[in-house]
Amino acid sequence: MLLAMVILLFGCCFLFDYLPNVKKDSKKEKTIYLSLFAISFVILVFFAFDVPIPSVTGFIIALIDKIFGNQVGIT
Repeated sequence: MLLAMVILLFGCCFLFDYLPNVKKDSKKEKTIYLSLFAISFVILVFFAFDVPIPSVTGFIIALIDKIFGNQVGIT
């Protein structure tokens, strides 16, 4: 059921958001839009199938700690 909702939502977004702007947008904008669209679709399909998606929070916190020192407050 969740997968059908994801496909319906992305289908509507594609029809009403992307297709009307196909002739107006540059090739670069279309490439970026479709790349982000595909990535978000795949992530939501994985979520619909209960595939565990690893979090990047630990990596981001470690990167911020290395740049600014231990100021984030999470140890």
